[in-house]
Amino acid sequence: MEQIKQLKEEIAAPPNIIMEEQAQLSWIKQIKISEREIFEKVCGDVTVEDSGLVAIQCGTNAHAQIRGRNLYSTGIHNIRFKLDKSSSDWLFFGIISSSTPMKARSYASPSAYGWVVGCGQVWLNGVQSDGYGGWDGDICENDTVELTLNCNENKIQCLNERTKQKYELKVDLTSCPYPWKLHLNLHFASDRVSICF
Repeated sequence: MEQIKQLKEEIAAPPNIIMEEQAQLSWIKQIKISEREIFEKVCGDVTVEDSGLVAIQCGTNAHAQIRGRNLYSTGIHNIRFKLDKSSSDWLFFGIISSSTPMKARSYASPSAYGWVVGCGQVWLNGVQSDGYGGWDGDICENDTVELTLNCNENKIQCLNERTKQKYELKVDLTSCPYPWKLHLNLHFASDRVSICF
């Protein structure tokens, strides 16, 4: 029944495909087709709305994990998202290995890499490392963040579009093997994040 519901949503939603043309030579073109990212799996009190483009923490203040649909193991991928509503005290974003089991406190999983909004926390293979790489957590409500997954160089990057600050984490493939997934963790009730295009 759930599969039928999902199929209906995919048919009703606009095509979820991005086509990029890149000129290699004046007479040869390379066409790259990739699926747009959406929020797909959750663990905890969080709902996904608007055909997978919005995640909302809907319970009391408690950790809840959200993962994207796409798998990343080659190439460079940019995902933009906006903090529509944020307490600015605790919101994790980054990556996790697709083989890692879902759990509410996912940021502490051995394959979790990412940053926490509102404080200087950085998580590297599930270990907290405050202020790593100069991270200060200065991301506010209505800010847009671009997360770059660079599978070619085994690293992720974060760009705050308001402050123009850019941060980078090298990923240890021993603790976080491919394929990777987009990974968020919301803590405060009513926090809301949306994927932008």
